[in-house]
Amino acid sequence: MFDLVAGLPWHVLVVHAVVVVGPLAACAAVVYAVWGRSRSWLRWPLAVAAVVVFVSAIVANSSGEALQRRVEASVRSGATSSAEFALVSDHVDVGSVAAVVCAGFALGVLVCVFWLLPPRRSPVLAGVAHGLFPAAVKVAMVLVSLVVIGAVVWAGHSGAAAAWTGRLG
Repeated sequence: MFDLVAGLPWHVLVVHAVVVVGPLAACAAVVYAVWGRSRSWLRWPLAVAAVVVFVSAIVANSSGEALQRRVEASVRSGATSSAEFALVSDHVDVGSVAAVVCAGFALGVLVCVFWLLPPRRSPVLAGVAHGLFPAAVKVAMVLVSLVVIGAVVWAGHSGAAAAWTGRLG
């Protein structure tokens, strides 16, 4: 489904959304978690960014698998080496991990901004507003944000290695 657009692989176009919006959304999630005053104005931009990260990560993963099939066909024709294909396969594996991490991040952010850490006190959490639970949610949000950044960097690095290894002098 997500193979080519205007003769170019979808993957090389959509992956930039994940690479840019993923870390930005993660940084926004950290701000949202640790700076309570930001929650009133950051809630909706963070929610939208989380959805964009989720959708773009899924499309990047699907288009990456389509690109992998094209590279595999290129190996059979002799245009691409098996070593280059191994790098692409490694990138697909890492990208799949990053897509799952981004999906979990998006779900967690949406739960936090609409239920666990809303801008105003949630009736559900009124009794535990000053307890350990909100602090644990904030710490979890920061940690998951760091994992998202790490997963995106890891996937980006493996993709760059697959694209550029052996091509530069």
